[in-house]
Amino acid sequence: MKSDEEIWRAKFSGYFSRTKNKILKANEKYDPTELIYQLPELIPVEPVYDIYDRLYKQLGYKYYRTTRKELLKAENKAFENKGEWEQAIQIYIDTEVATRITGVTDVSRTITEKAIRAAVQEGLENGYGIEKTKRLIAKSVDAKWLAMRRNRARVIARTETITSLNHASYQGALSTGLEVQKAWLSYKDSRTREDHYEMNSNDYIPIDADFIVGGQLMQHPGDPSGSAANLISCRCGLIFKTPDFI
Repeated sequence: MKSDEEIWRAKFSGYFSRTKNKILKANEKYDPTELIYQLPELIPVEPVYDIYDRLYKQLGYKYYRTTRKELLKAENKAFENKGEWEQAIQIYIDTEVATRITGVTDVSRTITEKAIRAAVQEGLENGYGIEKTKRLIAKSVDAKWLAMRRNRARVIARTETITSLNHASYQGALSTGLEVQKAWLSYKDSRTREDHYEMNSNDYIPIDADFIVGGQLMQHPGDPSGSAANLISCRCGLIFKTPDFI
């Protein structure tokens, strides 16, 4: 069975492949200058937003429900109103996660524009005609988007699945109304950030309290309140305990 990260990595990879094909097709139609002006249309926010929206709602609901059920220890009281969850997570997406969504498209546009300009410059320096310059653009754009499909899709999927999982688990625990406490759990290996590794030695804290991670306040691993240094490719999670164990 595929992991959550693998499932959503495939969706982001598909997005990068489809968008690359749109740009290459547009390259056949437009001259290089016009192609650059077309990038906002060729790389819009909406397809990325759609993936994020589905990821946070579908994956998040699963972990919200699971955490709530485990803490309440009642099979039939896992979640009373899915609509409430979707409303709450929609607000979270449109506020806390929004800059990540626009960041994906902004970086993609920048990388693409640089690839086009570099190919045009090479064409000018070598006295190439428009058709040969277009072939250079296609080669350059194809290479950049192939790298994004392989690497950025993995990084984005890991970062967002961890954020969704931990935010949903946190909200699920918070929604129980119990005096739940939480602790930060990280992998004890060489890939783990030092600040995150050190969090394993900390005690449980109240559910609504902030962790101090490398000097930054965060409610949970992946919390958008943290900087990129605390977020990108983080693999950490949360564990909870209820009054029965406090």
